[in-house]
Amino acid sequence: NPLLMELSENISRVTYGNPTADAEGEMENARPYIHIKWHRKEKESIIRTQLYGSYNFSNVMAAIVIGRHFGISETAIIRAIESYKPGNNRSQLLQTADNTLILDAYNANPESMRLAIKDFASQQFSNPVLILGDMFELGKASEEEHIKVIEDLKETGFQQVFLIGKDFCNAEKENLFKTFISTEEAAQYLQSHPIKNAHILVKGSRGMQLENIIQHL
Repeated sequence: NPLLMELSENISRVTYGNPTADAEGEMENARPYIHIKWHRKEKESIIRTQLYGSYNFSNVMAAIVIGRHFGISETAIIRAIESYKPGNNRSQLLQTADNTLILDAYNANPESMRLAIKDFASQQFSNPVLILGDMFELGKASEEEHIKVIEDLKETGFQQVFLIGKDFCNAEKENLFKTFISTEEAAQYLQSHPIKNAHILVKGSRGMQLENIIQHL
């Protein structure tokens, strides 16, 4: 990360990522869970995580370098990462009776929203559906950032998109996507218009409480 490297230029540091980092790795697979190839001078290991989303690559590499820095064995690091199963509405892959959900509704900002949409598009699911909630705490940039997300959605070509919240409702001026002023309104619609046999990305800020619609999916 260029910004982090610049800010830490005069500080003792250990690095992670790719290439030429203290903990060096690369993405091996991301469908649906990410597999990472961890490079060391003497060997390589494939770490098979239970995390969805290529954007979690840096999180796994950070965990590796922290473990090594504090003297955790390589075997224990791999075992810990592979056994970790996300909860708390973060990068969860859930199977309901009717659909497969990618639940990432703990938080959202413009960068994480764009990455989530990009990663979801790369999966090339046969029946993709996006349910996106407002991004909070953006101040004066809120309208512009929600418009940018909508522009990104238009470029991906997704047909089934549900936008929830006042900011998305205000930003969606072309009526290309279905909008709801609140999570409760969206839940009522989904209850009467059930979605079946789909892969569904659920992404939004914590205040939107999008996990409340899971029972209708």
